[in-house]
Parts: sequence; C-alpha cells; structure tokens
Amino acid sequence: MTLARLLAVTFVLTLCNSAAGQTNHVFEITFDGTDPAVDAGSVDPAGINLLPGDSFEVNLHASPGNFWRVESPYTQSFPMSFIVSPSAIRTADIEALFMLDGVQMESIVNSNQSQQEVHIGAERWTLPVGLEFDTVLLNYALLSVEAVPDESEMDPFEDPEFMVEPLNLAIDTTIVDRPEIFGSISNPERPFFRNSNISFNAIPEPASFALGMAGVLTLSIFRRRKLTIS
Repeated sequence: MTLARLLAVTFVLTLCNSAAGQTNHVFEITFDGTDPAVDAGSVDPAGINLLPGDSFEVNLHASPGNFWRVESPYTQSFPMSFIVSPSAIRTADIEALFMLDGVQMESIVNSNQSQQEVHIGAERWTLPVGLEFDTVLLNYALLSVEAVPDESEMDPFEDPEFMVEPLNLAIDTTIVDRPEIFGSISNPERPFFRNSNISFNAIPEPASFALGMAGVLTLSIFRRRKLTIS
C-alpha cells in the first residue's frame, strides 16, 4: 500500500470514528400473553437509526403476575431480534440476561458477534429446561457496519488477496416499522415467546395456593380415616 493510500485510509477512518454515535436507546416492552406492546413513556424502537458506537437495551417483561418457563429443550436463532434496513454486515457485543423477581437466573453473551443481512439483536439461545424468568434484558452495542460484498461486480481474473474493498462512509441501521420482536411472519416460532417449548404462566395467588393445600390436606385426612374405619 502506497503512502498516499495509507494516509487516505487513515483520514477516512478518522472521519468514521468522529461520526460514530454514542447514543443509548432503552425500549420498555410488556408481553401480556397475547401481544407485546411498547410501554407508555418508553422510546418506540420503530424508526430508530443506529450508528457504530450506539447501543440499545430492550427490557422485555411479562405483565404483572406472570412469568415464562422453559418446558422442553429450546434452541433458537434470532429469538429476540429486530429487522433493520438496509442489508449489511453488522458486528456487535450482545448480552441477554434472564431475570426472575429481579434476580439473574441465566445469561448469554456474544462478544464481537457478526450478523449479516437484515437482523440485529439476540443471535442464538439455548435455554435449560425448567428455567423460569419474568424479564429479559437484551443489551446490544453496535461496533461496526460493512456493506455486503457484491460478488457480481468482482473481476474473476483479479486476485482477491490484492483487491481493495470500497470504503463505506455511512451505512444506515434503521429499525423498520415492523420489528420482528413483535411477531415474525417468516418464522412463527420467533420471537421466543411464540415458541411452543416456552410457556407463559400466571403466578399462583397466595390465597388460591393456600386453599389448594387445604383441600389436599383435607382429602388426605379423609382417606386416612376411611382406612382406619375399614
């Protein structure tokens, strides 16, 4: 690489770094067992544009008195993601925390994770059977964005080792109007709360639980007396 080209690349990279964002967006979303909805007063993810250096947090929580439970083995790609535009290669640090009553029960971390095409968000989850949680905190930090190489424009006689890819000064990452987290058309098992292996349950009320235990105890006493009499 010539000195002039090296200086040009350094100058462009400096511009890119100076234009990088440092904005953190927080999306608060509640799932009531039927449909998710953005909480009142929360930032709506639809239409948000991200730059390298920007990040977002999704706080997806079950409606009060409810929780999720992993009933059978669960592995899913893009279980909690957004559709973005345009298509590109995006690299990010991604962390998912599974909470129950404010206590962390499980975590999945993907550092320097590359995602191609039109998805960003959780990459892949494998959750243990029996895991219960009422909140998922998804932290996503966008590190870089690159254009998807257009192989149709590559000269087959050129040696790829010496080819210089064009520098992309600005590639948008815009969350589209219909984020996949609200329901996927392409895959009905995405996002995770649409998967049949994960149930959505109501927390038993103390009074109902106590009444049920009293009924069991009464039935047990009745059976013992019956055995004694016979």
